Amino acid sequence: MNHAVASPDPGSGRGALGRADFLDAAKRWWWLLLVAAVLAGGMAYVVTSGVPPRYEAETRLLVGPVSGDKDTLTAAGQLSQTYAALVTSELVLAATKKETGLTLSLSRLRSKIDVNANDVTRILTIRVSDGDPDVAATLANTLANELAVFVKKGLGPSAGGASTGTTPSTDTGPTTTGGQNGGTQSTNAQASAALASQVQVIDKAIPASKPVGAATYLIVPGAAIAGVIGALALLVALDLLGSGVRDREELSRLADVDVLGCVDSRRGFWRGNRDGSPLIVVREPEQSAAVAYRLLATTIESAQGDEPLRSLLIANTERGDGAGELAANLAAVAASGDARVTLVDFSDEHEIGRLFGVNGALSKRGLTTRARPIRHGKDMIDRFRLVENRDILLALPRDRGRQLDREEAEALLAFLLEQTDRVILTAPPVDRSPNTLVWAQVADATVLVAQTGRTNRNKIGPAVETLRMIQANLLGAVLRDQGSA
Repeated sequence: MNHAVASPDPGSGRGALGRADFLDAAKRWWWLLLVAAVLAGGMAYVVTSGVPPRYEAETRLLVGPVSGDKDTLTAAGQLSQTYAALVTSELVLAATKKETGLTLSLSRLRSKIDVNANDVTRILTIRVSDGDPDVAATLANTLANELAVFVKKGLGPSAGGASTGTTPSTDTGPTTTGGQNGGTQSTNAQASAALASQVQVIDKAIPASKPVGAATYLIVPGAAIAGVIGALALLVALDLLGSGVRDREELSRLADVDVLGCVDSRRGFWRGNRDGSPLIVVREPEQSAAVAYRLLATTIESAQGDEPLRSLLIANTERGDGAGELAANLAAVAASGDARVTLVDFSDEHEIGRLFGVNGALSKRGLTTRARPIRHGKDMIDRFRLVENRDILLALPRDRGRQLDREEAEALLAFLLEQTDRVILTAPPVDRSPNTLVWAQVADATVLVAQTGRTNRNKIGPAVETLRMIQANLLGAVLRDQGSA
């Protein structure tokens, strides 16, 4: 295998955003998407439930005659725009307000009205909205009637046609032919203007039976879907911009080692039954997550080849990557095959001890029983045996921070192996403690663990390079991923 370390550049190999990115984010963060859907739908329900219903009523008027000559119909179409503006004038609004007895201000009344005029069809539409369907219909019909009244009183162009400013002739003498033609044309023009200016209601408004706007039963699901889409887009963006390793392929590329397997990080001790084992392979042995651990154990054995695997270091690059949980589950798999296993916790955060409720020399959760402490050289080690599997022994050094040299580590490991079949160790992150490198040198094999979204991708390459420089037997990497199993 080529051991050239991949570049830790966070932007390298990050191809274009694709469907796989969204599917991966949805798989890992399904619970957060569910929360987003519930919150968005709930907020939409609260908002829509608090908005009072609004009803619309509509009346339509025809400007001009039903049919006529081109000039008359064209004039009527132009007048429809004038009448549309007249509907919301103070004259018509004041008359409507007086007729209906409403106490609204003219500006408030005007805000309820929407007028549309089509100069081709000559249809004038008056639409009124109100919280009361009867009031909306009454207002629409009254506005139409008041408009017709004002037009009939001569406020329309027809009055102009009747009052052209011409004075009837007092000459009783004979009328010339030219004068007769002029009088006929004037009369025809006035008649055409009168026809063009007339207005008549063709559809009266009736109270609406249903409020306008989208129904709550449509808004709430739509908001929930929008919440899911928004949350998913945000998660993908954060995933792309974040520094955490994304998936198995990226881990393999960054570490330039084989990824031995993926296990489900969602089934950690924080989700375990407080009255039972925190280990998924013990608590739910038939679940896919437990099967993944057993498959991983077999893969690690195969990667070691013909060489005996009696000691294994689970190394990591970040605190909280789950190295202790991984080590404990692998110990449970080994113990199920009648092997005696000792779990040694040299980590800073004492993850294995916390996993089983052990604090110093005390066992709080009843998952372990205290065994006799042992001393080896300068090291005093507290020991606890698992209640559910007596073949697993926890070894918790009291002075985990004491720096060891290689000879001391080899002697301590040999001492532990005299009393057990296999030792699985955890230690601080590779770049934080020289002891981790010492244990990587003396253990039969080392496995590097990473967790999606948490392990900084920039630390993976340097950690692998460091392990190779000290000639550790690095078998490969393991990815802890939400929903991987």
